[in-house]
Amino acid sequence: MEDKLKSVCQNCTKPTIQVYMRNIKRLYKLHPDNKEEVPADGKWLANKTLHKKLKALPLNQRRHLSVAGLKACRATKKDDTFWLKQMKDDSDKYSEERGKRTLTDKEKERIPKKGYAAIKKLAAEYAKRTKKAWATKSNTGLYKYSIYIALKLMSEVPLRNTAATLQIAEQKAGNFIDIPKKGNAKLVIREHKSAKKLGTKEIPLSRAVTNAIRKFIRYRKDQPHDFLLSNKQGEKLTKSALGKALHRVTNDILGKSFGSRIIRIMAAQKHSAALEKADALANAMLHANKTQTLQYAKK
Repeated sequence: MEDKLKSVCQNCTKPTIQVYMRNIKRLYKLHPDNKEEVPADGKWLANKTLHKKLKALPLNQRRHLSVAGLKACRATKKDDTFWLKQMKDDSDKYSEERGKRTLTDKEKERIPKKGYAAIKKLAAEYAKRTKKAWATKSNTGLYKYSIYIALKLMSEVPLRNTAATLQIAEQKAGNFIDIPKKGNAKLVIREHKSAKKLGTKEIPLSRAVTNAIRKFIRYRKDQPHDFLLSNKQGEKLTKSALGKALHRVTNDILGKSFGSRIIRIMAAQKHSAALEKADALANAMLHANKTQTLQYAKK
């Protein structure tokens, strides 16, 4: 299945293919006669019981699986009428729900009272609890220090789990941290969800975060990889592992388990008034977007 998927998605990155494959496997589990391996012939995608189970799922789960179904149909060259319609319907409903800008009950439960400001305090508290481990210079200490750096970074830059992809030196491809000898560092993000539309993004970092990263890089010294963050074995920390760590740390310290998505929501909430004013101004100036309006805000 994966080879067939690659053949119809030649411009897809390796991580994208992996996401599609995970969701195709999740979708196949809804089939009444599912086995361990996903059949490569694609016949299972026409099963009516599968369709019924899919439609019964919550929208936030269903929309990922309907995309996976469409990709699997096209990879196996099967009729995609059902899956194309389902994907479009789910996408439209999701956009409609997001447009309402209303927190779900689960989101309300997970957001701490102090909102985005809680992440900075979370990072500081986590540092207090783990500094003894850092002093051991072990892989465990390196891992815990890595999680602190991720929290410190995300208290200022509300990334997804992209922090796990950051390299400490510029490479031909991928995301990295540009750290000059003097002055503040910046993130150079080449690979992200909207890279095809927005291209490479450069995000400046504050002096506090820059200094924390400089100190951490001196601490980590020679590692078998060039990525900023490490796991408990001293290897590159994956995005999945970072996500799980965020949920564990937030639950342990704040009593509320959440990851990067909630952090991004809190960051947007913090700046919601400014975002609304900018949107209103762009509308009044008959501009397509806020970027066009910003061009008039000359210094």
